[in-house]
Amino acid sequence: QRFKALDKHGLTNEERVRLLFSTDIFLHQTIWRLSGNEEIIQILNEIDIPIFYVMGNDDFYNWNEIESNLIYIDQKREELEEFNLVGYQYTLPFVNSEFEKDEFEIKKDLQMLKKHVDNKTILVTHGPPKGILDKVHSGAHVGSTSLKSFVKDTTPYLHVFGHIHESFGSIGIHFNVAFSYNNKISIIDLETIERKIIKWVI
Repeated sequence: QRFKALDKHGLTNEERVRLLFSTDIFLHQTIWRLSGNEEIIQILNEIDIPIFYVMGNDDFYNWNEIESNLIYIDQKREELEEFNLVGYQYTLPFVNSEFEKDEFEIKKDLQMLKKHVDNKTILVTHGPPKGILDKVHSGAHVGSTSLKSFVKDTTPYLHVFGHIHESFGSIGIHFNVAFSYNNKISIIDLETIERKIIKWVI
């Protein structure tokens, strides 16, 4: 199985939908804004692949009540044949959104998620762990220390996240899939954990 994974701000609805094709699974780190909802819902209902998602720090419309193939995975486990997905959407305070929490609150949430993670888990978080693909333009590392400890303790099969667009890339099991400033997208082979980078032409 292959999946596309993406955290992208700024694409048009048409461009976002084009990303859903030629893959088996789609992970989205931040869902569409309010513009063009009816059109997007109609298109999504016609696409025969699962779209798993968590909310991003600057999202303001939650699609988890929409009847479609969108599957909301925040603080949940979803089975995926021989693998499973576990999601966590909260990041450290950044723009004062409802999807931000401090380290203490994140640590409490993650303690509750431990029982859901095993060596076949694809962990999907919006934010990165501290010190792993989390460097911003200033050079500061802005990831969560609680998330770093959680990943170390639970050893998931893969960890997919976004949020820090300057640090698109991969290290070991960690994949920062934030849509890079060079318009690159990750396609990950689940069996081999190999990543293919494609250039997205807008």
